[in-house]
Amino acid sequence: MNHVQDLMRPAGGGPLEARHPDSVLPPAPLDGWVRFRRILAGTFAVFVALPTAILFLYLALIASPQYEASSQFVLRGDVTRTGVGGGGVGGAASAVAAINLTQEGSILAQFIPDRALIDRLHDRLDLTAIYGRDDIDWLSRLESGADADDIASYWHDKTTVSVDPLSGVVTLAVRAFTPDEALALNEAVTHESELALNSLLDGSRRDALRIAEQDRERAAEALEAARREVETFRRDSGLINPAETGAQTIDLIFELRSQRAALSAQLQAALTSLSPTAPQIRSLRSRLAALDEQIAALEAEMTKSANAENLPALISAYDALELKRGFAERSFARSELTLLRTQAEVERWHLYLTVYSPATLATETVAPQPFWKTAKFFLVALMIWSIIALFAAGTMEHRQ
Repeated sequence: MNHVQDLMRPAGGGPLEARHPDSVLPPAPLDGWVRFRRILAGTFAVFVALPTAILFLYLALIASPQYEASSQFVLRGDVTRTGVGGGGVGGAASAVAAINLTQEGSILAQFIPDRALIDRLHDRLDLTAIYGRDDIDWLSRLESGADADDIASYWHDKTTVSVDPLSGVVTLAVRAFTPDEALALNEAVTHESELALNSLLDGSRRDALRIAEQDRERAAEALEAARREVETFRRDSGLINPAETGAQTIDLIFELRSQRAALSAQLQAALTSLSPTAPQIRSLRSRLAALDEQIAALEAEMTKSANAENLPALISAYDALELKRGFAERSFARSELTLLRTQAEVERWHLYLTVYSPATLATETVAPQPFWKTAKFFLVALMIWSIIALFAAGTMEHRQ
C-alpha cells in the first residue's frame, strides 16, 4: 500500500492531484480547551504574577530594614560537684542531680523565644516601644495594644537560638529595626538568661540545704532520745554508772577477803597459844564475823539490787544505752558537719554565660531582602499553581 498517494481535488475543479504537505491544515481546537487556556493564564496572573509583583514592591519600597545582632557564648560554672568526698557530706548534696551544661543550653533555646523572657525583660526594655514605632511599616511593626500572647509570638519571630550538641556553644541572634536596638536587646537577653539559669539553681540549693537540715534534725532527735533513756535508767536504778559501781564493789570484796584471810591466819595462830574463850580469841572471831557479813552484803548487792535486777544485767543494759548514745552523738556530729559543708558548697553553685563572640553594631541589613524573598515566593507559588493546573488539565482531558 506504499504506492497509494494522498490525493485531493483542486478547489476550482479538475482532476485529482497529490496533496501537498503545506496544504494540510490542523484541526480547529475545541472551544473548551481555548477557554481552559485562558483560565490558566488568568489564574497565573492573579495567583502567581500579581502577588509576586506586589511582594517585590512591598519589600523593595515599603518594608522597613531590619538589623541583626548575633553573639556566641558557652555556659560555665561550679555546678557539677554535688558532694565533698569523705565523711557523709556528699549524702545531702548528692541528692541533687548534677547540672548538665549542654542540657542547660537546650533550656535556653526554649526559654529565650518564650513569654517567660519577655516578662523578665519588661523592667529593662519595652518591646512594645521598640517594635511598635510609627516609622516601622505597618506589616512589620508590633500592633498597638497587643496582648502578651501577641507580643510573645512577635518576639519568637525576631529571635534565633541554636545549640551545638557537641561543644555546647549557644548562638543567639536578635533582630530589630535599628542597630542600637538589636545590640541592646542581645545584651539584655544574655544577661536575663544568666539570671534565669541561676534562678533554676535556687531550687537545687534549697533541696540540698533542706536535706542536710532534715538529717541534722533527725540526728538531734535521736541523740536527745538516747540521753533521755540514759537519764531514765539512772533514775530507776539509782546508779550513775553500773559498770563503775560493779568494778568498785568487786575491788572492795577482794580487799575484804584479803583482810579476812589475814585475820583468819591471826586467829589460827592465837588458838595455838590461847584458850578458845580468851578475850583476844573472841575479838578476832567477832571481827571475822563482821567481815563475813560485809562480804555477804556486797556479794548480795552484786546479784540483787533494789529493783530486783542483778548488777550484771544492769551493767549490760547500761552498756547498750551508752552504745546507743555514743552512736547518736557521732551521727549528730556528722550531720552537723554535713550541713556546714553543704552550706559552703551550695554558695559556690553558679552558672556564667561566657561570651566569647560578643554582639556588635550591625552595619548591613538582614531584611527585607526583596530579590531573594520574592524569588522564593515565586517558586513556591509557581509550584503550587503548576500542580493545580496539571490536575485541572487531566480532569479536562478525561471529560473530553
